[in-house]
Amino acid sequence: MKTKPLLLAVLAVSLILIFAVVLLARSQSAGPVQPGHEGRIVAEQIHLSSKVPGRVSAVYAKEGMLVEKGDLLARLHMPELLAKRNQAEGALQSARAQYEMAVNGASKYDRARADASLEAALAQYQFADSSMGRLREMYSDSLIAAQEYEEMLARYRSAKAQLDAARILTEDLENGTRPEKTEMAKGDVTRAESALEEVAALLEDAVLRAPRGMVIESISLKESELAPAGYTIISGYDPDDVYVRLSVPESEAGRFAPGNNFAGKVIATGEEIDLTVESVRALPAYAARSTAYPNHSFDESWFEIRMRLSAAPAMVANGLRVIIK
Repeated sequence: MKTKPLLLAVLAVSLILIFAVVLLARSQSAGPVQPGHEGRIVAEQIHLSSKVPGRVSAVYAKEGMLVEKGDLLARLHMPELLAKRNQAEGALQSARAQYEMAVNGASKYDRARADASLEAALAQYQFADSSMGRLREMYSDSLIAAQEYEEMLARYRSAKAQLDAARILTEDLENGTRPEKTEMAKGDVTRAESALEEVAALLEDAVLRAPRGMVIESISLKESELAPAGYTIISGYDPDDVYVRLSVPESEAGRFAPGNNFAGKVIATGEEIDLTVESVRALPAYAARSTAYPNHSFDESWFEIRMRLSAAPAMVANGLRVIIK
């Protein structure tokens, strides 16, 4: 007898649960399509960094500041590059001097030194030649030892070699610099100029300027902190390059053909905005939904919709939600 009221209670609870599930299912099916009608505001990001490491010497920008193209944002100190620039400038000066010397040829002082060397070598050779003639006769008559004769013969040959070298140097100065040497000197100048240009290009990174109009979003480093090569120092976004991005399933992609217009509402501010579909891009296979969603087929392909705003909203921030009507 006591089991009958218990069974009735269990039956009543079961009916209530079934009724609640049915109501929940109807409310979900009658609600708006999810998640395809909700998008997010995306602003084109701008990241500023340096090619080479340096220490932040000054920061002129502030977060939230609107800057124009070319505005000075930060400055880095790079002593190593300054030293390399001085080395490159010195190498360029030396290379240019060598090239000018090759083009202009020997100076009058060089020619005078060459002529004096030739005269001295000629005098030494003439003395060695006359001495060799006398010693040759004395050696043939056995009046001097073979050692003395051989020593004089060596001095004679040395004097002749010095004379030949002096004559070659004089002729070389008279004929001017060879074209090959001139081209070689010209190549050294070009190489030195390129090295200096390379250092100058790297030093340009020591000054961070706004590449275009942008809003400063974050500043990663402060003064006196070390900035590694390629590390983002300042980040921001272009306020004129803002769009709404949303994802839709394959079953709804037809509504979002390029050129179609939609109305949207920024949830955070309640502002109404006008949107135009700019592009449609198929998402990779891993972006497909692998669980059941209301009104969506299992494993349905998904597409990314990019929509251009007719005018930037009053409040622009990455990630702000927008309801697409």
